[in-house]
Amino acid sequence: MSRRDPRYGLKRWKALRLEVFDRDGWRCCGCGKAGRLHCDHVRAIGDGGDFWSLDNLQTLCAGCHMAGKTAREHAKRFRGRPRPPRRPPEPVTAPRPEPPGLAAWDALVGELARAGCD
Repeated sequence: MSRRDPRYGLKRWKALRLEVFDRDGWRCCGCGKAGRLHCDHVRAIGDGGDFWSLDNLQTLCAGCHMAGKTAREHAKRFRGRPRPPRRPPEPVTAPRPEPPGLAAWDALVGELARAGCD
């Protein structure tokens, strides 16, 4: 239901909201932050959740509430559609060492010749 649902203006809702905040210790159930808190329905009213049930209410901060709302809206919008295939991760390759230059090769050949290795 939207914020325009008339039940949100009732004294009963305001008292229930405070009861939920007290129960949850005035902290977000998602991240533990205190501050700007929202009373959120765990199961959306449109999906059959009970508007007045304490078991269907939780305290969320604004960030967690928006994250959950966005995820729910996304799930509804794309329910039943096939997911696009995931791209495989890029392979991790170690950088190749630089091959020795001509001067290093000549020095190695000279050392081997001096050591008696022909």
